Amino acid sequence: MAFILVCFAGLSSSASRDDVASGAKPEKAFGAIGFAIASASSRVHGDADKVVLTRLASPTVTGQYTVAYRLTDVLTLPVVAGAERLLPRLFKIGAERSTESHADLLKMSIAGASLALTLSAITYAVAPLLPWVFGAEFQASVNMARALSFVPASMTLWVMVRSYAGTNGFEHAMGLFELFGAGFNVAASLLLVMRFGWSGAVMATYLTHLSMASTLTLWIAYRRKFIRR
Repeated sequence: MAFILVCFAGLSSSASRDDVASGAKPEKAFGAIGFAIASASSRVHGDADKVVLTRLASPTVTGQYTVAYRLTDVLTLPVVAGAERLLPRLFKIGAERSTESHADLLKMSIAGASLALTLSAITYAVAPLLPWVFGAEFQASVNMARALSFVPASMTLWVMVRSYAGTNGFEHAMGLFELFGAGFNVAASLLLVMRFGWSGAVMATYLTHLSMASTLTLWIAYRRKFIRR
């Protein structure tokens, strides 16, 4: 219903004669759909493994794993918030495509990667505090959190690729590849959790981030090389 309302609002909104003549109205109406799909899909591949764990393992294991995963979620927030804060600048870089703007993009990427690795180290270091905060029954969360300690780094890799795509004219591809990632995560979680338990959920998380980042990067490179944009 929300999707129908968005489409109706976009198609019925007023447009200038220039927009109508140039055919820009559909692009304006649906230009943000990629961001909406990406946002919705991120919740799927962020939480599907917990549902699978509940069905294939136990609610106790799911609770312990969820606490560990939320620790990585919290420590990834600075990167996600920073990327969103930089979106106006990234849109400008995407429009300019100059040597200077590419240098700025490289600097931001290095800073983001450095921050992500630092947050991963912090995740590993503070993991032993989880039983102290949540109780002795969450002792298993320590090993889970340490296994997930590279999530801030892998998630940052995806956030950087996604942000670049969304600000350089590839917003529709960004949404579709994150939708692909959601489906991939569900399938990978089912297969790996059945074989490895909660460790399989960890593997599925890393594989999802890496597969989304690598395939979208290859797609952008293909479009840049063979189809002028």
